[in-house]
Amino acid sequence: MKTAPGFAATRSPARATGTFPTTLPPGYGVTAVPLSTRTRTANGAPICSPPHTLEGIAKYISFVIDSLVSTESLQANSAEIAQQFNNGELAFIVSTAEVVMQTRIHSSQGGLSNARIGSDGVAVLPIPRGTAGSVSFIGGSNLAIPAKNNRKEAIQLLLFLTEDKTLDEYTKQIGFLPTSKKVLESWAEDEAYKNLVTQLETGKTYPALPEWGEIEQSLVSMFSAIWDHLELPVPYSEEKLYEIIKNYSDIINNQLGYTPTSTMTFAEFQEVWEKAMGKAGKSENTDEAAAQAEASGLNPTPFIFCFVLIVSFLFSYTRKRKR
Repeated sequence: MKTAPGFAATRSPARATGTFPTTLPPGYGVTAVPLSTRTRTANGAPICSPPHTLEGIAKYISFVIDSLVSTESLQANSAEIAQQFNNGELAFIVSTAEVVMQTRIHSSQGGLSNARIGSDGVAVLPIPRGTAGSVSFIGGSNLAIPAKNNRKEAIQLLLFLTEDKTLDEYTKQIGFLPTSKKVLESWAEDEAYKNLVTQLETGKTYPALPEWGEIEQSLVSMFSAIWDHLELPVPYSEEKLYEIIKNYSDIINNQLGYTPTSTMTFAEFQEVWEKAMGKAGKSENTDEAAAQAEASGLNPTPFIFCFVLIVSFLFSYTRKRKR
């Protein structure tokens, strides 16, 4: 289950039985950029071309079209999705790191150790590998002092909060990964956090743009409009998708203060989109085990499904014995 197609193969039999629903949050695996021929980075350099944008959006949409993501989850926010996972209604969730720590803290302190998910435990897996590799999102909170603040106490507080010992204690309370590499090394000794720490090596964060806060909201609105269109009881319209993406492309260009030299026409969009959706529907990467099984004429899906069930059982059994 290391690749995206491998995950899809595992998900298929579970979806048929109705036992393993799953969901992905709004930002999973996609970085969208305007449709204009070039936009800019923080220093004004052009960074993108439309085909890459559309391929990313097409891949994202294919999760819904292929029923890898429940359409009911499209209208739920991240807190509602997390609650469904905590209640045992979802078997997989792409989420932030604090869910692990929450299972170790009692509900009286805002944790989940005495809830169902706390007794069952959680298994942490790497993000399924796609054509660009296994890429997770790196985010978090920042500490800063205003440039005009000359109070020594502010600097002392900042230095105290960034000490290894303080970081270790503080992040264990909130569940976020610490920013200190030395502290991360000790966290990696915990089996539940080992994969999370390893994923930092290939993870990516938001682009360093001062306008990113506004752009992020525009991207969220754009995908909400796309989801609303996909939920209609009729096949989706490429022309409608073009209108949605072009509209938000213009909005993002305005937020960047950028005037494009040219804009993709619907005919150009349609050509790139159909090619991108063709790519999105193909399994370009497969697990080694799945490839070997296919070569021998066997359907790998049942074996992958059984493997996941066995691993989940052994994890829960071992965890309960330790108690």
